[in-house]
Amino acid sequence: MFTSTHKNFSARLATEVSVRPASPFVTLVQAGSFQRAGELGSQADLYPNFRQSDVAVSAAPWAFATGLMQYLEAYPHGCTEQITSQTFPAVLLSGRPELVKEMARGRTAEQGPMPEARKTFERYLVQLRARQTADGGFSLWPGAGTDAFATLYAVQLLVEAKDHKLPVPQDLLQKANTYLQGWLGSGDTSLDGWRQRTQAAYLLTRQGIIVPAALANLREAWRGKQTQGWSDDLGAVYLAASYQLVKQEQVANELLNPVWSDLLARSEKKQRRNVWGAYYDPLVHDSMTLHLVGRHFPSRLKTLKPAVWEGMGAMVRDGWYNSLSSASMLLAVDAYFEAVGQNVEGKLTASAVNAQGQAAALALGAVNPITRAAVPAGTAKLKLSNDSDFNLYYSWAEQGFERNVPATAVNKGLEIFHEVLDAKGNPVTKVKLGEEVTVRVRVRSLERANISDVALVDVLPGGLEPVLNAVGDDDDANADAPIWKKRLGGGGSWKVQYADIREDRVVFYGAVNKDLLEVTYKARATNVGDYVVPAAYGEAMYDRRVFSRSAGARFQVTGN
Repeated sequence: MFTSTHKNFSARLATEVSVRPASPFVTLVQAGSFQRAGELGSQADLYPNFRQSDVAVSAAPWAFATGLMQYLEAYPHGCTEQITSQTFPAVLLSGRPELVKEMARGRTAEQGPMPEARKTFERYLVQLRARQTADGGFSLWPGAGTDAFATLYAVQLLVEAKDHKLPVPQDLLQKANTYLQGWLGSGDTSLDGWRQRTQAAYLLTRQGIIVPAALANLREAWRGKQTQGWSDDLGAVYLAASYQLVKQEQVANELLNPVWSDLLARSEKKQRRNVWGAYYDPLVHDSMTLHLVGRHFPSRLKTLKPAVWEGMGAMVRDGWYNSLSSASMLLAVDAYFEAVGQNVEGKLTASAVNAQGQAAALALGAVNPITRAAVPAGTAKLKLSNDSDFNLYYSWAEQGFERNVPATAVNKGLEIFHEVLDAKGNPVTKVKLGEEVTVRVRVRSLERANISDVALVDVLPGGLEPVLNAVGDDDDANADAPIWKKRLGGGGSWKVQYADIREDRVVFYGAVNKDLLEVTYKARATNVGDYVVPAAYGEAMYDRRVFSRSAGARFQVTGN
């Protein structure tokens, strides 16, 4: 800070420097249910700066929602599915002021007030319009072509927003509906393709756009492939909901019964469904099944046992959640609460226990509809107690920068290598101030033939910054490239779908196979010093069991 004064006059010039640890910002969520008593262990050792830790308890599964909403609020990526998932909480809570009031009570000054539904939705619409293509669909990333699932998911949010009395631009929705009507006749005969077309038929039917021929064809495909895993697929639930909307209850129940029976039987045996597909995993399957059943077959939820929610909470505890399944869980909880509601009596107590075994009571209120409390730093575990036999639901969300990041590489189905190269292509750990270098990141799958939707975050050491090209400086051969590619330049064998260029990192998105794929870009040494090179880390965004973290290192920038 520089200050200049003369008599009664003064001027001040200040600048700020961002300082962060060599570890990623993480959000770790635990969720589940308990009777009488429960105990939870902390999942992370976090720096106090930017640390946030909250526990929520509720009579209905709204507690599940709070932790996942915190996860979505801090979610670092931004494809169309992800920005849509981030907007769902504001849309769903716009019709529940009593819940918003209770959730706002537990927020800290750093978190700020609860986001306003209308403003959040308006910001989303600005982004969505920029991604609507000429045929009416929506692209997954800015500047890309139409993506069927991105369009389906965006339309789902627009329909929900319209039901919640938010201002949905009719032209935006109408163009997307036109695309879905044309795409519904797609010749994709795969299970993933069939499921997405049942979702399209459902969204159109829900808006009063009846597509009887499509419904009949989709039902006929289901009949012919019941022995091939189609009978209890989520697509059958979408189809059942569509037939329920057109008042064909017998057909609707025929389609729904196998899926519903499978869900109840698995929950009783504490078994998880283990089917993975395009934007489809066990948590999405169970959550969207409950959402659709709660909305169109609400009487079935009134006899739903807590074991179903406990099974879903266990998947959250084990890290089987992502942006899509988090939003799906919110839809399930909202539909369940609408269909069932819940009131319980009883005295709830909670205490935070540190590593030395010292306990401190947490201030929790009534569990109707929800109660929240901040968890103090240094908490090793939480103890919950309730003096009634009612089942209560909880979530514990921990956010911040991890202290103890492994010094060696961690590879769970994925492997990442990070290097800095000089002008001759040799790896270096020391450069001079102002020198330009090439950053090379290489990635490959260790087990699967192909991993789709991988996010790879390459965080630069403090002394390096990306060298970006002016958009107008590209040559004619690169004229049709998207803006992000023109700005970043570089090359490599990895066919990146999109790159998000930030001040201290570049985030790459794309599919990975067993070949060692690489991507390069330029960086410049801007500050003298001895720096920690943060590990490059990546994960399959829709299967978070697959992730990797490269080995850390040190990098030096010397003066001239």
